[in-house]
Amino acid sequence: MNFLLIFIILLKTAHSDMVPVLIYGKKLSNNFPALAGVGNEKFHQIIESEILNEENSIIIALVFPEFNFEDISQCKNRSDQCNYYIDNDLHKLTFIPYVEDPGNVLMRQELEFKTASFHSLPHKIEAGNKKFIINLNENQHPGKLITNLNEMLSNQHIDDKIIVIFTGHKSHEHKISYKKRSIDHLALASKYALIYAEKFIQRQGNSSEKISTISTIITKRDGYSLFVNLFPMNFTLKFIKQGNSWSLSSAFDAESGVRYKIPGYLSALESYSYRCASNLTFTARNSIIKIQNTQILISFLQEHPKFDLNKIVYCDEFVTSGILTGLFVTAILLGALIFGIMVMANIKIYDEFDHHPLVIKAE
Repeated sequence: MNFLLIFIILLKTAHSDMVPVLIYGKKLSNNFPALAGVGNEKFHQIIESEILNEENSIIIALVFPEFNFEDISQCKNRSDQCNYYIDNDLHKLTFIPYVEDPGNVLMRQELEFKTASFHSLPHKIEAGNKKFIINLNENQHPGKLITNLNEMLSNQHIDDKIIVIFTGHKSHEHKISYKKRSIDHLALASKYALIYAEKFIQRQGNSSEKISTISTIITKRDGYSLFVNLFPMNFTLKFIKQGNSWSLSSAFDAESGVRYKIPGYLSALESYSYRCASNLTFTARNSIIKIQNTQILISFLQEHPKFDLNKIVYCDEFVTSGILTGLFVTAILLGALIFGIMVMANIKIYDEFDHHPLVIKAE
Protein backbone atom coordinates (compact mmCIF):
# COMPACT_ATOMS: atom_id res chain seq x y z
CA MET A 1 0.00 0.00 0.00
CA ASN A 2 1.41 3.30 -1.06
CA PHE A 3 1.16 6.57 0.80
CA LEU A 4 1.52 9.62 -1.43
CA LEU A 5 2.46 11.70 1.64
CA ILE A 6 1.59 15.15 0.35
CA PHE A 7 1.15 17.64 3.14
CA ILE A 8 -0.88 20.83 3.21
CA ILE A 9 -0.55 23.46 5.92
CA LEU A 10 -0.77 27.18 6.55
CA LEU A 11 2.05 28.85 8.43
CA LYS A 12 0.28 31.51 10.45
CA THR A 13 -3.14 32.94 11.33
CA ALA A 14 -4.21 35.99 13.25
CA HIS A 15 -6.78 34.08 15.32
CA SER A 16 -5.79 31.76 18.15
CA ASP A 17 -8.85 29.54 17.51
CA MET A 18 -7.71 28.71 14.00
CA VAL A 19 -5.93 25.42 13.46
CA PRO A 20 -3.86 23.89 10.66
CA VAL A 21 -4.98 20.92 8.61
CA LEU A 22 -2.56 18.48 7.04
CA ILE A 23 -3.82 16.01 4.48
CA TYR A 24 -1.78 12.90 3.75
CA GLY A 25 -2.40 11.11 0.51
CA LYS A 26 -3.94 13.75 -1.76
CA LYS A 27 -3.02 17.15 -3.15
CA LEU A 28 -5.84 19.69 -3.21
CA SER A 29 -6.58 21.02 -6.67
CA ASN A 30 -7.79 24.45 -5.56
CA ASN A 31 -5.27 27.21 -4.97
CA PHE A 32 -6.07 28.70 -1.57
CA PRO A 33 -4.32 31.86 -0.31
CA ALA A 34 -1.52 30.93 2.07
CA LEU A 35 -2.27 33.55 4.71
CA ALA A 36 -6.06 33.50 4.88
CA GLY A 37 -8.35 31.74 7.32
CA VAL A 38 -11.53 29.90 6.38
CA GLY A 39 -14.55 29.03 8.49
CA ASN A 40 -16.41 25.82 9.08
CA GLU A 41 -18.57 26.05 5.97
CA LYS A 42 -15.58 26.56 3.68
CA PHE A 43 -13.75 23.69 5.31
CA HIS A 44 -16.77 21.45 4.75
CA GLN A 45 -16.74 22.44 1.07
CA ILE A 46 -13.04 21.57 0.82
CA ILE A 47 -13.55 18.17 2.41
CA GLU A 48 -16.66 17.45 0.35
CA SER A 49 -15.22 18.53 -3.00
CA GLU A 50 -11.65 17.35 -2.61
CA ILE A 51 -11.81 14.32 -0.35
CA LEU A 52 -15.22 12.68 -0.14
CA ASN A 53 -15.61 12.31 -3.89
CA GLU A 54 -12.73 9.85 -3.83
CA GLU A 55 -13.98 6.38 -4.56
CA ASN A 56 -12.65 3.42 -2.60
CA SER A 57 -10.89 5.63 -0.06
CA ILE A 58 -10.59 5.40 3.71
CA ILE A 59 -10.49 8.78 5.46
CA ILE A 60 -8.94 9.14 8.92
CA ALA A 61 -8.98 12.46 10.81
CA LEU A 62 -6.38 12.63 13.61
CA VAL A 63 -7.39 15.36 16.07
CA PHE A 64 -4.81 16.65 18.56
CA PRO A 65 -5.89 18.45 21.77
CA GLU A 66 -3.15 20.98 21.07
CA PHE A 67 -1.64 21.05 17.62
CA ASN A 68 1.62 22.99 17.40
CA PHE A 69 3.31 24.19 14.27
CA GLU A 70 6.74 22.99 15.35
CA ASP A 71 5.34 19.48 15.93
CA ILE A 72 5.05 19.13 12.16
CA SER A 73 7.65 21.25 10.44
CA GLN A 74 9.93 24.25 10.48
CA CYS A 75 9.46 25.65 7.01
CA LYS A 76 12.41 27.58 5.63
CA ASN A 77 10.47 30.09 3.57
CA ARG A 78 7.05 31.62 3.17
CA SER A 79 6.56 30.82 -0.49
CA ASP A 80 4.03 28.31 -1.79
CA GLN A 81 6.21 25.38 -0.79
CA CYS A 82 8.68 24.54 1.92
CA ASN A 83 10.72 21.57 3.06
CA TYR A 84 9.59 18.97 5.56
CA TYR A 85 11.59 15.96 6.74
CA ILE A 86 9.96 12.76 7.92
CA ASP A 87 11.68 9.39 8.26
CA ASN A 88 14.76 10.87 6.55
CA ASP A 89 12.86 11.48 3.30
CA LEU A 90 12.35 14.97 1.89
CA HIS A 91 8.82 15.81 0.79
CA LYS A 92 7.19 18.93 -0.58
CA LEU A 93 4.62 20.77 1.49
CA THR A 94 1.97 23.22 0.28
CA PHE A 95 -0.30 25.40 2.37
CA ILE A 96 -3.99 25.19 3.22
CA PRO A 97 -5.87 27.81 5.29
CA TYR A 98 -6.60 27.30 8.95
CA VAL A 99 -10.12 26.28 9.89
CA GLU A 100 -12.07 26.52 13.12
CA ASP A 101 -12.29 23.23 15.01
CA PRO A 102 -12.51 20.96 11.94
CA GLY A 103 -13.04 17.93 14.15
CA ASN A 104 -16.47 19.27 15.10
CA VAL A 105 -17.12 20.21 11.48
CA LEU A 106 -16.53 16.65 10.37
CA MET A 107 -18.82 15.30 13.08
CA ARG A 108 -21.84 17.58 12.56
CA GLN A 109 -21.89 17.96 8.77
CA GLU A 110 -23.41 14.52 8.30
CA LEU A 111 -20.22 13.15 6.81
CA GLU A 112 -20.73 9.87 8.65
CA PHE A 113 -17.42 10.04 10.52
CA LYS A 114 -17.10 7.47 13.31
CA THR A 115 -15.08 8.01 16.47
CA ALA A 116 -12.38 5.38 16.88
CA SER A 117 -9.25 4.71 18.86
CA PHE A 118 -5.90 4.13 17.22
CA HIS A 119 -5.86 0.42 18.10
CA SER A 120 -9.52 -0.23 17.24
CA LEU A 121 -9.15 1.20 13.75
CA PRO A 122 -8.35 -2.07 11.88
CA HIS A 123 -11.40 -3.81 13.37
CA LYS A 124 -13.71 -0.94 12.44
CA ILE A 125 -12.34 -0.93 8.89
CA GLU A 126 -13.01 -4.66 8.65
CA ALA A 127 -16.59 -3.93 9.74
CA GLY A 128 -17.05 -1.75 6.65
CA ASN A 129 -16.59 1.76 8.08
CA LYS A 130 -14.49 4.16 5.99
CA LYS A 131 -14.55 7.54 7.75
CA PHE A 132 -13.00 7.96 11.20
CA ILE A 133 -12.05 10.57 13.77
CA ILE A 134 -9.31 9.59 16.25
CA ASN A 135 -8.63 11.85 19.24
CA LEU A 136 -4.93 11.76 20.10
CA ASN A 137 -2.90 12.86 23.09
CA GLU A 138 -0.22 15.53 22.85
CA ASN A 139 2.65 13.08 23.35
CA GLN A 140 2.10 11.23 20.08
CA HIS A 141 4.47 12.38 17.34
CA PRO A 142 2.91 12.81 13.86
CA GLY A 143 5.78 11.15 11.99
CA LYS A 144 5.66 8.07 14.20
CA LEU A 145 1.87 7.93 13.88
CA ILE A 146 2.05 7.74 10.11
CA THR A 147 4.70 5.02 10.28
CA ASN A 148 2.73 2.98 12.81
CA LEU A 149 -0.52 3.54 10.94
CA ASN A 150 1.08 2.35 7.73
CA GLU A 151 2.39 -0.81 9.39
CA MET A 152 -0.90 -1.51 11.13
CA LEU A 153 -3.10 -1.12 8.07
CA SER A 154 -0.70 -2.83 5.67
CA ASN A 155 -1.28 -6.03 7.63
CA GLN A 156 -5.02 -5.82 6.97
CA HIS A 157 -4.75 -6.37 3.19
CA ILE A 158 -6.69 -3.19 2.43
CA ASP A 159 -6.82 -2.16 -1.21
CA ASP A 160 -8.50 1.21 -0.66
CA LYS A 161 -6.49 4.42 -0.77
CA ILE A 162 -6.02 5.89 2.71
CA ILE A 163 -6.27 9.64 3.32
CA VAL A 164 -5.17 10.97 6.72
CA ILE A 165 -6.13 14.44 7.96
CA PHE A 166 -4.14 16.04 10.80
CA THR A 167 -5.98 18.72 12.74
CA GLY A 168 -6.42 20.15 16.24
CA HIS A 169 -7.72 22.97 18.41
CA LYS A 170 -4.76 25.31 18.79
CA SER A 171 -1.76 26.34 16.79
CA HIS A 172 1.39 28.32 17.50
CA GLU A 173 4.20 29.26 15.20
CA HIS A 174 7.46 30.92 16.10
CA LYS A 175 10.30 31.37 13.70
CA ILE A 176 13.35 33.60 13.73
CA SER A 177 15.53 34.01 10.71
CA TYR A 178 18.33 36.43 10.00
CA LYS A 179 20.80 37.20 7.28
CA LYS A 180 24.56 37.59 7.56
CA ARG A 181 26.99 38.23 4.71
CA SER A 182 24.34 37.30 2.15
CA ILE A 183 24.08 33.81 3.67
CA ASP A 184 20.64 32.84 4.98
CA HIS A 185 20.61 31.11 8.36
CA LEU A 186 17.67 29.75 10.27
CA ALA A 187 17.39 29.77 14.03
CA LEU A 188 14.96 26.96 14.78
CA ALA A 189 12.44 27.80 17.48
CA SER A 190 10.05 25.71 19.52
CA LYS A 191 8.03 26.11 22.73
CA TYR A 192 10.91 26.55 25.14
CA ALA A 193 14.05 26.62 23.02
CA LEU A 194 15.81 28.29 20.15
CA ILE A 195 18.75 26.58 18.46
CA TYR A 196 21.13 27.75 15.80
CA ALA A 197 23.47 25.11 14.42
CA GLU A 198 25.40 25.09 11.18
CA LYS A 199 26.07 21.36 10.76
CA PHE A 200 25.24 18.05 12.42
CA ILE A 201 28.15 15.64 11.90
CA GLN A 202 27.93 11.95 12.80
CA ARG A 203 30.51 9.18 12.48
CA GLN A 204 30.02 5.50 13.25
CA GLY A 205 33.21 3.51 13.91
CA ASN A 206 35.69 3.86 11.05
CA SER A 207 33.06 4.96 8.53
CA SER A 208 33.17 8.37 6.89
CA GLU A 209 31.40 11.36 8.43
CA LYS A 210 27.74 11.94 7.65
CA ILE A 211 26.89 15.64 7.50
CA SER A 212 23.27 16.80 7.78
CA THR A 213 21.24 19.88 8.71
CA ILE A 214 18.83 20.18 11.60
CA SER A 215 15.45 20.98 10.05
CA THR A 216 13.11 20.79 13.03
CA ILE A 217 13.23 20.92 16.82
CA ILE A 218 10.48 19.69 19.14
CA THR A 219 10.52 20.47 22.86
CA LYS A 220 8.81 18.81 25.78
CA ARG A 221 9.00 20.08 29.37
CA ASP A 222 8.68 17.81 32.37
CA GLY A 223 8.99 19.84 35.57
CA TYR A 224 12.57 21.08 35.78
CA SER A 225 13.65 18.99 32.78
CA LEU A 226 13.40 20.03 29.14
CA PHE A 227 13.85 17.63 26.23
CA VAL A 228 14.86 19.08 22.85
CA ASN A 229 14.57 16.63 19.96
CA LEU A 230 16.56 17.44 16.81
CA PHE A 231 15.13 16.19 13.52
CA PRO A 232 15.58 14.42 11.14
CA MET A 233 18.42 12.75 13.08
CA ASN A 234 16.12 12.20 16.13
CA PHE A 235 18.88 13.20 18.56
CA THR A 236 17.65 14.39 21.96
CA LEU A 237 19.28 16.89 24.32
CA LYS A 238 18.07 17.01 27.93
CA PHE A 239 18.42 20.30 29.82
CA ILE A 240 17.73 20.87 33.51
CA LYS A 241 16.81 24.05 35.38
CA GLN A 242 18.95 24.92 38.40
CA GLY A 243 17.95 28.13 40.14
CA ASN A 244 17.92 30.87 37.52
CA SER A 245 20.14 28.99 35.06
CA TRP A 246 19.94 25.96 32.79
CA SER A 247 22.48 23.34 31.81
CA LEU A 248 22.80 20.32 29.52
CA SER A 249 22.51 17.11 31.56
CA SER A 250 22.39 14.30 28.99
CA ALA A 251 22.11 13.42 25.29
CA PHE A 252 20.81 10.29 23.60
CA ASP A 253 19.59 8.82 20.33
CA ALA A 254 15.81 8.67 20.63
CA GLU A 255 15.48 5.68 18.30
CA SER A 256 18.31 3.39 19.40
CA GLY A 257 18.43 4.59 23.01
CA VAL A 258 22.23 5.00 22.86
CA ARG A 259 23.39 7.56 25.43
CA TYR A 260 26.27 9.93 24.66
CA LYS A 261 28.86 11.54 26.88
CA ILE A 262 28.20 15.27 26.90
CA PRO A 263 30.45 18.34 27.02
CA GLY A 264 30.27 19.44 30.64
CA TYR A 265 30.38 23.19 30.10
CA LEU A 266 27.08 23.89 28.33
CA SER A 267 25.04 26.15 30.62
CA ALA A 268 23.74 29.71 30.81
CA LEU A 269 21.39 31.99 32.73
CA GLU A 270 17.65 31.65 32.15
CA SER A 271 16.62 33.03 28.72
CA TYR A 272 20.26 33.70 27.81
CA SER A 273 22.18 31.65 25.31
CA TYR A 274 25.14 29.38 25.44
CA ARG A 275 27.12 31.20 22.79
CA CYS A 276 29.18 30.05 19.88
CA ALA A 277 31.37 26.99 20.11
CA SER A 278 33.44 25.59 17.29
CA ASN A 279 32.00 22.14 17.99
CA LEU A 280 29.86 20.47 20.61
CA THR A 281 31.17 16.90 20.73
CA PHE A 282 29.13 13.95 22.00
CA THR A 283 30.77 10.53 22.25
CA ALA A 284 29.46 6.99 22.68
CA ARG A 285 31.17 3.62 22.48
CA ASN A 286 31.28 3.46 18.69
CA SER A 287 29.88 6.81 17.64
CA ILE A 288 30.84 10.48 17.64
CA ILE A 289 28.43 13.36 17.05
CA LYS A 290 29.53 16.96 16.51
CA ILE A 291 27.12 19.87 16.36
CA GLN A 292 29.07 22.61 14.66
CA ASN A 293 28.88 26.34 15.28
CA THR A 294 26.14 26.16 17.88
CA GLN A 295 24.02 28.58 19.84
CA ILE A 296 21.28 27.49 22.22
CA LEU A 297 18.68 29.54 24.15
CA ILE A 298 16.52 27.79 26.74
CA SER A 299 13.57 29.20 28.68
CA PHE A 300 11.57 27.42 31.38
CA LEU A 301 9.62 30.59 32.17
CA GLN A 302 6.74 30.37 29.71
CA GLU A 303 5.55 28.70 26.58
CA HIS A 304 6.62 30.30 23.30
CA PRO A 305 8.98 32.86 24.84
CA LYS A 306 9.87 35.80 22.68
CA PHE A 307 13.63 35.52 22.50
CA ASP A 308 15.52 38.76 22.13
CA LEU A 309 17.11 38.90 18.70
CA ASN A 310 19.96 40.91 20.20
CA LYS A 311 20.95 37.83 22.19
CA ILE A 312 21.61 35.88 19.01
CA VAL A 313 25.28 35.84 18.09
CA TYR A 314 26.37 35.36 14.50
CA CYS A 315 28.32 32.21 15.07
CA ASP A 316 30.10 32.39 11.72
CA GLU A 317 32.14 35.33 12.99
CA PHE A 318 35.53 34.40 14.41
CA VAL A 319 35.91 37.53 16.55
CA THR A 320 32.89 37.77 18.85
CA SER A 321 32.35 40.14 21.77
CA GLY A 322 33.52 37.44 24.20
CA ILE A 323 36.70 36.83 22.26
CA LEU A 324 37.40 40.57 22.09
CA THR A 325 36.93 40.89 25.85
CA GLY A 326 39.29 37.98 26.47
CA LEU A 327 41.94 39.42 24.15
CA PHE A 328 41.68 42.83 25.84
CA VAL A 329 42.11 41.39 29.35
CA THR A 330 45.01 39.21 28.17
CA ALA A 331 46.74 42.24 26.63
CA ILE A 332 46.44 44.19 29.90
CA LEU A 333 47.92 41.33 31.93
CA LEU A 334 50.81 40.85 29.49
CA GLY A 335 51.52 44.59 29.53
CA ALA A 336 51.62 44.63 33.33
CA LEU A 337 53.96 41.62 33.36
CA ILE A 338 56.37 43.15 30.83
CA PHE A 339 56.41 46.47 32.71
CA GLY A 340 57.24 44.68 35.97
CA ILE A 341 60.12 42.76 34.35
CA MET A 342 61.59 45.97 32.90
CA VAL A 343 61.41 47.76 36.27
CA MET A 344 63.11 44.88 38.05
CA ALA A 345 65.89 44.79 35.44
CA ASN A 346 66.79 48.44 36.12
CA ILE A 347 67.19 48.01 39.87
CA LYS A 348 70.90 47.68 41.01
CA ILE A 349 71.76 46.34 44.42
CA TYR A 350 74.94 47.84 46.01
CA ASP A 351 76.23 45.43 48.63
CA GLU A 352 79.98 46.22 48.63
CA PHE A 353 81.99 48.46 51.07
CA ASP A 354 84.60 50.83 49.66
CA HIS A 355 88.28 49.75 50.00
CA HIS A 356 89.56 52.75 51.95
CA PRO A 357 91.25 51.86 55.29
CA LEU A 358 89.32 52.51 58.41
CA VAL A 359 91.31 54.89 60.75
CA ILE A 360 90.42 55.17 64.40
CA LYS A 361 91.92 58.16 66.25
CA ALA A 362 92.52 57.96 69.98
CA GLU A 363 91.97 61.09 72.06
